[in-house]
Formats: sequence, structure tokens, C-alpha cells
Amino acid sequence: MIMSRSSITQTHFIALQLLSAAFVLCKPPDSDKPAGEHVHGREKIGDTEHYVDGVHNPEYDRQVLLGEDEATEFDKLSLEERKERLKIVFQKIDKDEDGLLTREELKNWANHVYSRNHRIDTEKHWDEHERADKDKLRWSEFLALGYGVSSETELEERPEFTDKFRQRLLREKRRWMVADKNKDKILTLAEYYDFLHPEDSNDTKHVYVEEQFEFMDKNRDKIVTVQEYIDDMYPPDSRAKDVEEPDWVKAQREQFDQYFDKNKDGKMDKQEVKMMMFPENYDRDDAEAAHLIYHADTDEDEKLSEEEVMKKYDIFENSHAIDFGNVLVHHDEF
Repeated sequence: MIMSRSSITQTHFIALQLLSAAFVLCKPPDSDKPAGEHVHGREKIGDTEHYVDGVHNPEYDRQVLLGEDEATEFDKLSLEERKERLKIVFQKIDKDEDGLLTREELKNWANHVYSRNHRIDTEKHWDEHERADKDKLRWSEFLALGYGVSSETELEERPEFTDKFRQRLLREKRRWMVADKNKDKILTLAEYYDFLHPEDSNDTKHVYVEEQFEFMDKNRDKIVTVQEYIDDMYPPDSRAKDVEEPDWVKAQREQFDQYFDKNKDGKMDKQEVKMMMFPENYDRDDAEAAHLIYHADTDEDEKLSEEEVMKKYDIFENSHAIDFGNVLVHHDEF
């Protein structure tokens, strides 16, 4: 996310929250957070730190967005190669082939890319599990890959099974039970999709809200204070000493007070967290389409020509919901 935090509007921030689950980690050995940990909780990818001396590092976010390997591949492309591929992507978005991108076409493309990325992510992790039945995944098989055991009892006997580790397991089990629609304790591929990406389904998004609430509610008092909210995005142990709070953090304090704390009591309850993450009448894909048109539509006709897109190439390259970086690397697969 090359855009600074201080420039994030309410809808952009919500988009980042919703996109967080696109980067689910299925394997849990190195963290006490469950599959579905949101982006704010991940502080390092390879050798790339999320914060350097208390300053937000955009390269970290780019690697979250593209994946470490794809970010490296993307860097190998020259500027001209990237622009030529963007022209190809332009043609794919332009469904009516009139040489202009409408807000609806951009919205549909954003939804297509988002859904495709989640589907590919689900199929990738599904194939990593050794399954007795190719069409089903049992809890014991999930534990085998994620924890190296075949039962919870075996896991509890391990000395490294700390309270945080136990909380992680409980969250994953709760998510599993919610995704298991027919309650047979086995997941199909479709149910496994809901397990990895619960925010995509009305049947499972409540468990995602529950998890995010628990991540922020550090003292377990069933409320989220503004400081807990900030600490979740800007962990105290990542901050340099004697450094003034960054502008984007100050902006998020204002977001909390103005938008998220609905009853103005200085904190958020679970319902307010849900409204923050899934606000009524908010369309993630339409918001991104409107954002792109706002920044690139120089003739103000509510449509984008190829010339306008190329002039604002950097805006499209760094678009989160539309994920042009990934598309530019693998444009022939879309």
C-alpha cells in the first residue's frame, strides 16, 4: 500500500480491512494467531520488516499484496513492459470494447480479481493437505499439516503448547465448526473456502468479526479502546523510542472517534467492530472503482480512456482491490 496511512479515507481503510483475509496463512507453527490473521498482525515477510525505526515500510505491503516471489518477478519487468501489459489488462476490463472503462467495468474487474485470488488461495492450501478422500478434509488431516499431530490430545501434551497456542487452536476449531455447514466434522472444498475466507460469506463473516475483535481486545474486557485499536495496527514493540507518533496513526485515532465509535463512549463493542468491518451500503469493489476514476479521470466524463490510465500508471500499479501488480505478472491467466 504505497498510499500513506494519513491519506486513507474511511472507505479505503475498510477496504484494507476486508482485503486482509486474502493473505491467510494456513500453516500455524510460527504464530499464535489462527488462519485468517489480518494483515496488521503480520510484521515480517522474509527479510522485509513492516516498520523500520517506527516508520511504515511500503515494501512490506507490496510483498503482502503480491507475495514475496511475485514481487521479485514483478521487479524484473521494465517500466515499458509493465505499461504494455497494463494495456492488455485495459482491454480485458473493457468488456464492451468501446475504448473506455466505466465504473461498472472497473467494479466487475475488481470483484473478478478478488474472487479469483481467494479461489486460487483456497485450492492451493487444499492441495497441501494429505486427504484420505480427495473431496473431503477431516479435522485430523488439518491438524497433521498445520500442527504436526493427528489429535488435539496429542497437541496438548507438547511442552510448547502455551496458552496463546491454545487460543489459536480454539479459534481455528471455532472457524472450522462454522464453515462445516452440514455438521459432519468434515469440510468440502466449498466449506474449506469459507474456513479460509469467512469474510466472503454472510454465513461465516461473524466468526471473522469475532476473531478481529479478540485480536484487538488485548485485556479481554469485551471492549476495544482507541489505544487497543491503534496497538493492533501499530504494535508497541515495533515503535522506535522517542519518535513522534506518525501522521497515519493520528489519522486513525480520528477515524476511531469520528466513524467507528458510534455512541461516542470512547470504545468499540463487538457490534461497532462489525459495523467498522462490514458497514451498511458499502461496496468494496465499487469504492475502488470510484477511487480510480477520481484520480485518473482528467476530462471528468466518469470514464477512463487508455491514455488517462497510462498517465496515472502508478495509481493502477498500486491498486489494492484491483491487484494490478499480480495481474501484470500473470496477465495471461485472467
